[in-house]
Amino acid sequence: MFQSHFYHETIRNTVVAFGTLFDDIKVQKLNADGTERISIQVPLAYAAREKYIQRLKEDSRLNDDEYPNTHVQMTLPRMSFNMTSMNYDATRKRNTIHRRRIKDTSGTQGNLSYQYTEVPYNLGFELAVYASTFEDGLQIVEQVVPYFTPEFNVTFQKAGGTSDMNTKIDLPIILEGVNLDYDFLGEMETRRLLNWTLTFNVKSYLYGPVRRDKTIIYTQATLYDLGDGLTSGQVAGLCGATGAVSRIDIGISGGTGIFIDGSQEDPNAIPPYTFMKTEYQFNNPAGSGTGDVIDSGGETV
Repeated sequence: MFQSHFYHETIRNTVVAFGTLFDDIKVQKLNADGTERISIQVPLAYAAREKYIQRLKEDSRLNDDEYPNTHVQMTLPRMSFNMTSMNYDATRKRNTIHRRRIKDTSGTQGNLSYQYTEVPYNLGFELAVYASTFEDGLQIVEQVVPYFTPEFNVTFQKAGGTSDMNTKIDLPIILEGVNLDYDFLGEMETRRLLNWTLTFNVKSYLYGPVRRDKTIIYTQATLYDLGDGLTSGQVAGLCGATGAVSRIDIGISGGTGIFIDGSQEDPNAIPPYTFMKTEYQFNNPAGSGTGDVIDSGGETV
């Protein structure tokens, strides 16, 4: 049923682009007089919020046998993000059989690459902010929220595109909510943890395989006179006045890349082609010379 393997890295690139938005957030620590004492870049990791909170609350020692005297807790503030959902978006659906065509990506002459309409999907993300003080958490949240009104557009360039056909695309990232979880219950020795959870919806697309097809490089149209009520099928086997009256041939050949009207060169033609158009008339009534004449069946004479 399905074609052989294809992979455009669409979901992976979307996850990377989302995380890149938050990888340069800093928290400033101030002196009593208001001057800056230190600036800390907030670490960012891909992890589920629940596991990260559990990791922060428990003893940070990973191996008691190897590090029996280690009692260092995980430092705060920190951030983590992860993809939480993936849902089809019927409101952005386009006609399924529409195609997007470009010059063949493999460089094969006379071929075109094409791809059917992209499939719209909404990808859900969570960004979690962990802080030990309210001030640190507010600094982080205020560096994120103002950019989303409520959406922020991210553009994929060619190097990080979604497929060979779509090398540049805008993805709206919508901020849907901001929630604060304040762990204020428990014993006095329990470490306080402030946790902000920001939920996002990324309106992305998924793309099918890139297919290849030959291009039409030559056409021949023959025009008939059906004035006597004959059908085209009857005319095809006849000769005489009710047969072909003209024929138009359009095609290409090697040359300088001139368009049909001869007015402009095509610098992007690889190799360059000349676009040719030839008109033939029955019995050559205009007397334009040998080679422009067709018989009643449409054949040159």
